[in-house]
Amino acid sequence: MSRNRSGAAAAALNGKIYVVGGEDGHRRALCDAERYDPSTNTWTTIKGLNTPRYATILVLACGRLFVLDGTRLVGMTDEVEQIKSVEMYDVQKDVWIEKAPMTQSAKEVFIGVIPIPASITTPNLDDFNWN
Repeated sequence: MSRNRSGAAAAALNGKIYVVGGEDGHRRALCDAERYDPSTNTWTTIKGLNTPRYATILVLACGRLFVLDGTRLVGMTDEVEQIKSVEMYDVQKDVWIEKAPMTQSAKEVFIGVIPIPASITTPNLDDFNWN
C-alpha cells in the first residue's frame, strides 16, 4: 500500500483485493482507495471515496463493491461523526457513485458472505433502498 492506515475496509473482486478508507494515525479519516493484484504483487491507487471514513464496511454484492457506514472527526475537534452515506464503485469507470444514504448509522456492524447459486435471480442494486 502507498501509506500506513488503520480502520480501513477490504474486499475481493475479480481476483484483486480492494482497500478503502481508514485513518492516518492521527484520527484523520482517509478517502484513499487502492487495489492489490496478487498475480503481480502490486498495489494500484484507484479513485478515492467521496466521503473520508474509517471503521467502515466494504462489501461485494452482485459483482459490485459498496462502502457504507464509517466514522470521521468533525473539523479539528474530538467530536466523532457517524457516516450514513453509501457509495458504489464502478470498476470500469474507476469512480465511486453516491447511493441513497442509510437512515441511521450501522455502528459496529459485521458483514458475512453468503454464496448465491447462479440459478437465483439477484436484485437490481441500482435502485436498492439501504434503509
